[in-house]
Amino acid sequence: MAEKNIIQGNTTVKITTRKFGEIEIDEQDILSMPRGLAGFADYKKFVLIQEPETDPLCWFQSVEEPNLSLVIMDPLIFKKDYTIDGA
Repeated sequence: MAEKNIIQGNTTVKITTRKFGEIEIDEQDILSMPRGLAGFADYKKFVLIQEPETDPLCWFQSVEEPNLSLVIMDPLIFKKDYTIDGA
């Protein structure tokens, strides 16, 4: 994580991304994953980036690694009865 700023009581953080360049995010929007993701165990902090041009796709961007960004989407858009076994 890089430079921090406080704007109207919220702490913002500037991060560098491969796709979006340098962006500023609210620190409270950072999702911490203590064990990382499968295949990416070294990276534990991510932020969800939504862009109107790519809707319904979103980007799950690593805060720690600019080159790590995963495309995600809500599966219910395509399969209304989608469930995860064991959830």
